[in-house]
Amino acid sequence: MSVIGNVNAFHSNQLTGQPRHQKLDVMDSIIDIAPYDTPLLATIGRGQVPMDRVVHWVSDYGGQQPTTMTDVSSRNEGDDATASAITSRCFYKNYLHIIGDAKSVTHTQALLQQWGIEDEYYNQQERLAKKLLTQVNYAIMNSTIDEQSVGPNSSGNERNMGGLRDQIITPASYIANGSQRTGEAAYDNHIDAAGGLTTAHMNTALSSMWTNGGVDGGIVHALANSGVKEIVSELFAPVSGTSGIQRRNFGSDDRSIDMVVDVVKSEYCDVHLMLDRTVKDSAQGASDLLDTGDLLFFNPAWVELRVLQDLNVTDLAKVGSSWQFLMEWEGTICLVAPNTAGLLRGIAE
Repeated sequence: MSVIGNVNAFHSNQLTGQPRHQKLDVMDSIIDIAPYDTPLLATIGRGQVPMDRVVHWVSDYGGQQPTTMTDVSSRNEGDDATASAITSRCFYKNYLHIIGDAKSVTHTQALLQQWGIEDEYYNQQERLAKKLLTQVNYAIMNSTIDEQSVGPNSSGNERNMGGLRDQIITPASYIANGSQRTGEAAYDNHIDAAGGLTTAHMNTALSSMWTNGGVDGGIVHALANSGVKEIVSELFAPVSGTSGIQRRNFGSDDRSIDMVVDVVKSEYCDVHLMLDRTVKDSAQGASDLLDTGDLLFFNPAWVELRVLQDLNVTDLAKVGSSWQFLMEWEGTICLVAPNTAGLLRGIAE
């Protein structure tokens, strides 16, 4: 995401007759990749380095909480023990995803002494790195799992990781071994809110996560795009109608009116709301009603980014009057505890 700020930046070889020969430099006025530009990427932690093209993790599910006394393993005094067979361990999987692009810088571009740019070759690497990081943030949110159809150095379907959204909606697609046990199917914590977002929708999603042990430490993060974020704020701080409430920020020096909701304290946890451009937005007008807008809940302690190569730069063979390079990122995202995330879908304005 680039924002050009200096509209008076000139390029000397285009405006040779001007008294000031300012050369083009917009690097200082382009907003850098910051945590608020890639919030999911900046929030989650790193897991171990992948050892294969497919990453596995184990679901250490201990069974549902007892709801009746029949769920309690009571024993009589002196009973002989009868051992029961163990249940096969359930492994989940995800594929490594390669995201990259190549650039070419001519000898002329590299040798020109442009104001504020020491070397165009490395300048282009920096720009491409920012672009690819935003793409990584989008992919770890929205990508759909797909196995590579052919071997290396062959054309075919690329190997795609499944993003966090797809892991929540279709967790069965990520099972590599075993099966979801009784109660584990409740990891499918996605709820359709097509009738309009309500507090009941949020409580249902958070209650499902809490019931399955997914609320750890009392804090859950939630990501939404601009349209859904406004809907959430209006849900708790109405802005129109007879019930409209403009919440006064009492005690603050600026005497501001607070219409923004960034933290929702529920019965189950504190929900910290953050803006993320990669989440489906209610303003997109998607044909699928269930994809109108999303509000995604997750516990960052149980989401891991497993990276094989971090924006690796490879100089390509030089065959002409230019320098070329390839930049690649390779990794995947793992919802290591599937019961710690939830999704509200179909939120409409």
